[in-house]
Amino acid sequence: MASVVQDRAGPSRRAPARPLAAFLRLANRDASLAGLMAGAERTVAIAEPAQAFTVAAVAEHGARRPVVVAVPSATAAARLTHEIGAWLGPDQVAFFPAWETLPFERVSPGAETMGRRLELMWRLRRLRDGAPDAGAPAVIVSPVRALLQRLGPHVEDVEPVQVAGGQEVDLHRLVEELVGLGYRREYQVEHRGELAVRGSIVDVFPSTAAGPVRIDLWGDEVDRLTEFSVADQRSWPISTRSLFSAAGNCCPRPKSASGRPRCATRSLGARRPGPAGGRDELRRHGVVVALAHR
Repeated sequence: MASVVQDRAGPSRRAPARPLAAFLRLANRDASLAGLMAGAERTVAIAEPAQAFTVAAVAEHGARRPVVVAVPSATAAARLTHEIGAWLGPDQVAFFPAWETLPFERVSPGAETMGRRLELMWRLRRLRDGAPDAGAPAVIVSPVRALLQRLGPHVEDVEPVQVAGGQEVDLHRLVEELVGLGYRREYQVEHRGELAVRGSIVDVFPSTAAGPVRIDLWGDEVDRLTEFSVADQRSWPISTRSLFSAAGNCCPRPKSASGRPRCATRSLGARRPGPAGGRDELRRHGVVVALAHR
């Protein structure tokens, strides 16, 4: 799942190989696993080393997608996400993180945490609506804590800002929309959730990306998209488009002049919990698998 959906130029961006995918068909030989793939609700004892294989088989050959996997902790979720990626490919598995803060602390979670949560909900909404380029993963791995934490109302309607080479962009409107998604204007970007404007150049550090993106404008047209290093400013091109997910806790509000839904950002310290937990929202879209350690 992209995060800047950053498609860099060069052979390294070819579709990832899945050398282990052929082994997933072997799961049909086990009656219990075949029942899981057919959509049956049952409890199955699975050794920890085989959990990634089992989840990948259910996602690959099962009747419903995506598969939501609930695990006891964030550490277990991160490990399982990496292992499932070896079977299905890293673009087919996503990690749904929990807030790092406790309820009613007057501190907001990190920009990356909020960005990943909101981007995933947006992709699931596009999958539900039948969008051909939804980019929703086959497997979503989440710690139990993340599934219990409430989401704001209609968070799936908070749309990221997408910028592509050759696209016509109004500089002031672009900055307004990024600020509306929780990005902070700074003199120079150094951390996730920051943006800087120097003439016709806009630097943005997406909330879910490993590095910042530079948007070079020629008039109202995007002349070039590059990703660059904060430390030494070295840059390399992005061949197609970048996607900037929210960097704050957002609630949709009336559309802007461009017709895009805007969002109101607020601190999670405000005592205004949303109507539904992540568990209820994710369960609407696929099958839920719970893994527990014995």
